[in-house]
Amino acid sequence: MDGDNDMDDDEDDDTPSNAISVPRTARNINEHLSKDGKGSIGHTIAELHEIEVTTPKFDNVLRGRLFQVYKGFDVIVDHWEVKKQKKKKTTKGLSETSGGNDDDDVQKKRVKTEGKLVERDMEKNVTIINVKGRNKKINNDLIESVELPKAKREKGVK
Repeated sequence: MDGDNDMDDDEDDDTPSNAISVPRTARNINEHLSKDGKGSIGHTIAELHEIEVTTPKFDNVLRGRLFQVYKGFDVIVDHWEVKKQKKKKTTKGLSETSGGNDDDDVQKKRVKTEGKLVERDMEKNVTIINVKGRNKKINNDLIESVELPKAKREKGVK
């Protein structure tokens, strides 16, 4: 079949030849539906129905090179926020310490921050997101996950 050669076309992405390429699959479906022209069953199906091609079990969590692909997109960063407590002052103006252990003065709180992905820098060990026009650097060691938000639907769409 002529369409089989289309599966071997080089893609812009680095999809291995034995892996499923979603754009390639979608293109092949559209080509096969439209090859018989107007009035054919395939053309009628394409006009009356929407065909969605998705990746199986994609959990919206960004990994590896997906950080390059989704630069500028909205993301939700699930991370630990570290806050240092101020040391209490005594009446003499000296600060109290809890046995000299600085770990007692640190509080960790898990938070989700929403913004646009600017970059992930592995050399500096930070991920930068834009939150309301301000860039926020988050240490990669404190990040649990970086996810794409759930798809929004418009009113009237089922």
